[in-house]
Amino acid sequence: VVEDYEDQQEDRRIELRMYKVRWIWYHTVLGAELLAVVLLLLGIYIKL
Repeated sequence: VVEDYEDQQEDRRIELRMYKVRWIWYHTVLGAELLAVVLLLLGIYIKL
């Protein structure tokens, strides 16, 4: 019973780590996309 509990705890830790990594990458990509949009809009604004 204790071994099963420890395995479950380890699985939860792994899932939490995976969630954190995915969160970081997701928001990094969103930031890069936002920067691209801002630069594009700035380029359009300057051209007008």
